[in-house]
Amino acid sequence: MRYPKSDPIVTGMLVIGLGLASTLPAGWSGGAPNATSRGLLGAWVAGLQPAEAGAGSAHGDWPQDTSGPIQPLGHPTLTQRIESVGWNPTQPFRLIVYGDQRALADGEWQSLVAAIAAREPSTGSGGRPPLLAVIDTGDLVQDGRHGDQFAMFADIVQPLRAYPYLVGVGNHEVRENDPQARRHLRAALGLASDAPATTRESVDDDHFTGAIEDPPLYREERIGALRLLFLDTNDLVYGPDGQGVDLDAPRVRAQLAWLDAALEEESDGPTVVVLHHPFLASSRRHEKQARRLWSLRVGERILPHRLLESGVDLVLTGHTHTYERFALRDRTGHQLQVINVSGRPRGALLGFGAGSRRARDLRGREIEDLRERGWKDLQGLEVQQLDAMLGDEADQWVELQIEPDGRIAGRVFFLDGAREDGVRPGPAFEVDTGVPLRN
Repeated sequence: MRYPKSDPIVTGMLVIGLGLASTLPAGWSGGAPNATSRGLLGAWVAGLQPAEAGAGSAHGDWPQDTSGPIQPLGHPTLTQRIESVGWNPTQPFRLIVYGDQRALADGEWQSLVAAIAAREPSTGSGGRPPLLAVIDTGDLVQDGRHGDQFAMFADIVQPLRAYPYLVGVGNHEVRENDPQARRHLRAALGLASDAPATTRESVDDDHFTGAIEDPPLYREERIGALRLLFLDTNDLVYGPDGQGVDLDAPRVRAQLAWLDAALEEESDGPTVVVLHHPFLASSRRHEKQARRLWSLRVGERILPHRLLESGVDLVLTGHTHTYERFALRDRTGHQLQVINVSGRPRGALLGFGAGSRRARDLRGREIEDLRERGWKDLQGLEVQQLDAMLGDEADQWVELQIEPDGRIAGRVFFLDGAREDGVRPGPAFEVDTGVPLRN
C-alpha cells in the first residue's frame, strides 16, 4: 500500500502586527528574550522566506560540495565512554537531548554546544552523575547530498567530542531518502563499508527500491538496564524512494518487523524510543506526517498503542522546531511521555514564532483538537499536554537523569543571552516508569 508524499508547505503570507504581546501560561516554558529571538524586522521577514535546500545564511554557511570521502564523526562508543568514566549499573547517569539544530547553525547551535560543554567538568564528575551520551533527534545538516556539510557538522559538535553522539535520523541528512544523502550519512556515522557515492548516478539501483541496508539506520542501544530504540522514520514517512510510503518495500517491512520484535522483548529497565518525526504535536507544521505515523500499524496495533502496551516509558522526537511535552495513557493504566526537543522556529519577532511551527496551548481539549485536525484511532487513549514553549522562543536542550532503579527525571534548559552563563533552567519533570511491562 502506498500513500502519496506530503505536499510541500510554502509560506505565502506575512502578517506583521505592531504592539503585539505574547502571553505565557503560569508554569509553562518559554525562552527568555535574546538577540536571536528578537531580531530586526528584516531578519524576521527573511527568516520566513522559503530557502533552497542547503542555502541561505539564516541556516549557517552550509557548503554545497563533496570534496572527498566523508570522515566518520569520531566520537567514542558507549562502551568506550563507560569505561573511561568507570561507570557501573549501580550508579545513576545522565543523557543530553537536543535536535533540529541544522536551522540554527549560524551561531545558536554553536552557543548551545558551548553551553552544554561549559557545564560539564573537565575532570571528575563535579558531584553529578556522569554524562554518558548526547542524543540528537535529527537534522544534523541542511542537505546530506553535499558531503562537506558533515565536516561542518563535526566541527560544530567538536566541544562534545568526549561523548558518544547517538542520532535519531532526520530528514535533512538523508534529504527525504535521497540515496546519495543516505550513503553520506552512513559514512559520517561510521556505518559505510565502502567509499560513499559522490554522484547520484553512481548509486546502486537497489537504494531506490528500498533494499535492506546492513547495518540499518535503526538500531538498539543499551546503557545498563536502559534500552534505547532509535527508529529511521524517513522510510515510514517518505518511503525508501522518497516518493511516498510503500509498506511492502523490503526496508519498511524489515524495520517494522524489527520494532515489533524489539517491543515484544521484556526489559528489566526503562525503554526510550527516539524518532525524528513526531506522531503527536500541537503545531500545525508537518501534522499530516504526524497523523500518518500515529495510525501506522506495528504488528496488530497502531504505533501509540503498541508503544504503551510494550512498556515504553519515554519517546524523544523532533522535526517541528519547538519544545513541548505530552503524557499518553491507555485504559489499562500504561502511560508514557512524549518530549519534542527540536530548537525553535526561525523568524520569531516580539515572541511570535514562525507560523505553523509554533507550539499551541491545547490544555483541556487535547483529544478534541487532535480529532478536529484529522487524527484517527483515538479510542481508548488519553492525551495530556504537560508543557510547551509558548511566548519567547529560544533554543533548548533536555537533560535526563536515569537512576539505577529505572526512574527518569529531566529538566529543560533554554539559551538566554541576558543571563551571565547564557542559560535559563526551565521546568523539571519526572517520567513515570513504574507501570508493569504487561498485565
